[in-house]
Amino acid sequence: MTEELLTWYNSELASIRQLGDEFARAYPRIAGRLRLSSSSSDDPHVERLIEAFAFLTARVRNQLEDDFPQITESMLEILHPHILAPLPPLSVMQFELDSSAGKLTGGYEIPRHSQLDSEPVDGEPCRFRTCYPVTLWPLRLLSATLSGPPFRAPETHASADAQSVLSLRLQCLNSQLPPDRLGLSSLRFFLNGQRHYIDELYELLFNNLTSVAVAKDAKDPSPRVLDRECVRTVGFENGQDVLPHSPRTPHAYQLLREFFAFPEKFLFFDLDSLDQGLAGWDSPVFEVFFYFNRHVEELEQYVSAETFRMGCTPIVNLFDVTAEPIRVTHEKPEYQVVPDSRRPAALEIFSINSVVAVDEDGQHAPVRPLYSMQHGNSSQTSQFWTASRRAGKIRDGQLDPGTDLHLSLVDLGLNPADSQQPVLHIETTCLNRDLVSRLPFGGDHPRFHLEKTGPVGRMTCLLHPTRTRRMNPVQGTLWRVISHLSLNHLSIEGGADGAETLRELLQVYDTVRNPDEPFPLHGILSVSSRRIVSRVSPRQAAGSLRSDRSVEPGFGRGVEIRVELDEDRFVGSGLFLFATVLLRFFARQCTVNSFTRMVLGTRQRKEIRRWPPRTGNRLLH
Repeated sequence: MTEELLTWYNSELASIRQLGDEFARAYPRIAGRLRLSSSSSDDPHVERLIEAFAFLTARVRNQLEDDFPQITESMLEILHPHILAPLPPLSVMQFELDSSAGKLTGGYEIPRHSQLDSEPVDGEPCRFRTCYPVTLWPLRLLSATLSGPPFRAPETHASADAQSVLSLRLQCLNSQLPPDRLGLSSLRFFLNGQRHYIDELYELLFNNLTSVAVAKDAKDPSPRVLDRECVRTVGFENGQDVLPHSPRTPHAYQLLREFFAFPEKFLFFDLDSLDQGLAGWDSPVFEVFFYFNRHVEELEQYVSAETFRMGCTPIVNLFDVTAEPIRVTHEKPEYQVVPDSRRPAALEIFSINSVVAVDEDGQHAPVRPLYSMQHGNSSQTSQFWTASRRAGKIRDGQLDPGTDLHLSLVDLGLNPADSQQPVLHIETTCLNRDLVSRLPFGGDHPRFHLEKTGPVGRMTCLLHPTRTRRMNPVQGTLWRVISHLSLNHLSIEGGADGAETLRELLQVYDTVRNPDEPFPLHGILSVSSRRIVSRVSPRQAAGSLRSDRSVEPGFGRGVEIRVELDEDRFVGSGLFLFATVLLRFFARQCTVNSFTRMVLGTRQRKEIRRWPPRTGNRLLH
């Protein structure tokens, strides 16, 4: 039930009564039998008929104003299945080894999708799962400092031109175990803190980094110099999604959805090639120095060991639930899918994963979704399932802001299927409705428990979990979503038209944000493109630091996209991170045998970055 239905009901009821009053004046003898007037009818039976008719027409009006949801939702089920689902709460969790883990001789891995249970809310724990794999190393970050000239750092070929240096000092928990015996090839950090400063630090790492060195201390005469590409972004590659991703949805759109839903998922970075820098190392303490060609003075007082967190991963409030069995009675066209009848206010369905029909003899038959690409054996089955999402019911006198899923069995012609199996078993992915928003935060709360046992001690929720967000589209939004799914057929023109095209696209994915804090889309000043020819040399693989030696370098044709932003409007919104997301988005929209090269500029600093050519998730240089 929606609040708009009451508005349409009152409107239709007033219209019917007004029309009845006009009819009574025009035909008094006939109207006298119905006892019609502008306010009501004296006949209670006629009054009930009028109110019932007003309710039915209000439902029709509601569907018309919702832009024919049966059509739009069905199309989105094919093209973008999860966009209509509620956006579950997200946060970042830090894991630490327990006190006895100092004897570890390597890293301890917490796999992706490991389950976490929070402290209970009204007796119901909230279940989360990890989004990235986490490796806990027996290391401690002693200090982190950022300084401008004159700075204390080892002299390298890049130090002479450096404008600032970031130093991370680390120590092995086991003083008898040198770091080269840990098998430490990569170390992941999360940038934690106030967004304005973190955004500046993110730009330093991925736009102004010139080189990296590993040394015993700032006076080490022979530091191990690493390539600047050993610092890599996190969150952009396949398998690093925080939300379930359908293969039918282009990954470019998944990037946009997750950026607007939870930009903190990208505030990680990997420090690779540490095994090379620590080879033959005999000291339990080492320092990593990052040299930058730019200095941000305000960051000096802000950066500390609390800024760089190890053992972190995004977490999302999603978990698998076997729903209550549904008995098919053929007495109604659809059936509500109930995850757990004992706690209806604690669970909300994110997606249906599978449906299996069971007959009286116990024979199982899978039921395929109607909107899928699995109709190859449709001649062997006559039934498919389709689901529609409805607004929640009234609970305890208040309208539930959540949603419910209703399932129907149909044939390929959308006619009700004559199912011979009386019971449906349904596997779902759920979230804890709006319970997460009631978790206490701060003072070691909320407390979590890891389902998998291991040498894990303290677990800290670094960010307040986001609230459950649901798409509440205004008129025309769903049609705009469908139209933008064909963006690869749309050219980005120059000037205001290109900027307006991009803003309109991003507005679709910005609908789940807080309306009081909209993303500064008007900070996009211009977007233009032109055809170019550039030298290309494919990498061995996504994220590889070397070019593929088996492929001779050559020249290719592509598109250069220039984006100009206004820094004043992006304060606290991550200008460089936003530009990096656009870079990956444009690259994944690139056509076959072509590439994109993006140039970022701002009104204040002119050209900031000219990225190398990229196609999909591969660099071409």
